[in-house]
Amino acid sequence: MVKIKTDTQDEFDKAWNSLGMYDEKDCNIYSLIMNMHGTPTEIFSDVGSSPMRMSIQDIEKLKKKPVQRLVLLQCSVGKIEKAGENIASAFARSVTGKVLAGDGVVNQNEVLHLMEKCIDYIN
Repeated sequence: MVKIKTDTQDEFDKAWNSLGMYDEKDCNIYSLIMNMHGTPTEIFSDVGSSPMRMSIQDIEKLKKKPVQRLVLLQCSVGKIEKAGENIASAFARSVTGKVLAGDGVVNQNEVLHLMEKCIDYIN
């Protein structure tokens, strides 16, 4: 498991582009979990001196990655009423596998607790 923190769009882009790279070749990524704030039309981080904001258009510019499962832990990014035109749909066009995203509020405390249990189980 690798944890990558990104506070700016440049850091996010650099981290995304480096995902799954080994010996200068793309490798398959079993799962990727992203944890930040979101709406149906953008994701954002309110950390750091210049908080990151990314729109659907920003996500659609990302290089397609061989990710089997992308889990988006942001509120409302998978809003059903906006299917095809939401953040989850944009990411679905940026990965080769499945995307799991919330249609409403995502409780960060419960998510972090679950992630800690998973890390303890893996270790």
